[in-house]
Amino acid sequence: PLTELFNHTTFKSKLENAVGDHDINHGGLAMMIIDPDHFGEYNKAHGHKAGDEALEIIARTIRHSVPETA
Repeated sequence: PLTELFNHTTFKSKLENAVGDHDINHGGLAMMIIDPDHFGEYNKAHGHKAGDEALEIIARTIRHSVPETA
């Protein structure tokens, strides 16, 4: 909810559907998982509020940089 991006569970579900659609339509397929390095350490050092803000910045950057297709 914080980032408004999909989580791992949604990723797995969408991946299964996308692979099936790719087999049928032979279209392009691209998906990504992002796991910020050392995020737990950042969160501990700067607090959860700063960690939430960092995640929001990362999510905003992704949403503005990568076209979304459902």
